[in-house]
Amino acid sequence: MTPSANGSSSPISGVVPYSTARLSRFKFAYSFHVTAGPKYVRLHFLPSDYLDFRRADSLFSVEAAGYILLHNFSASVLADYTLSPTFYKEFCLTVGEDQILNITFAPTPGNSDAYAFVNGIEVVSMPESLYYNIVVDLKEGIELADPEMRYNFSATDALEAVKRLNVGGQFVGPADDTGMYRTWDADDAYVTSLEVGVLPVNMTIRLNYS
Repeated sequence: MTPSANGSSSPISGVVPYSTARLSRFKFAYSFHVTAGPKYVRLHFLPSDYLDFRRADSLFSVEAAGYILLHNFSASVLADYTLSPTFYKEFCLTVGEDQILNITFAPTPGNSDAYAFVNGIEVVSMPESLYYNIVVDLKEGIELADPEMRYNFSATDALEAVKRLNVGGQFVGPADDTGMYRTWDADDAYVTSLEVGVLPVNMTIRLNYS
């Protein structure tokens, strides 16, 4: 189904993957036959008025490979909050040896007008140790900035990407990433002040190493 001309994001509604959407007031699912191991799963959304589906009624949950990725999620609320007509939610999860990734969309129960929708789905394989080493980190935990603190997790945990920054660099789009089609934002908006971001360097000091 295509976005309504009255939708707030009609100027970009013809751009893939936002040119069409699947919507339903009943549960629906997609099955992907993939190799076992860690995957990126990206869900693309364009909240809009789709014929008899009002933009504000998109309330749903998403489950994949036994993980609850989104719960009672409102795509329109997030779009309005971030002032972005389109967005995607990205997750890292592990597919088991059965090599089938099921992604299920379910409208929030108790609301007859609630519906689930999605504009596009990406599934991309990633290296085993890109973010964590399953063998080592499951045993020892992930080391944080404080070496005395470690975050313990299990193989049944999934990760959600909140921000991906190219620290000290510019924006990098999916086509320029290293084969995994990630988006890297510039860090300009996260530098609190010029004094913190750029420090003066004194080249006249001689260093003596003992």
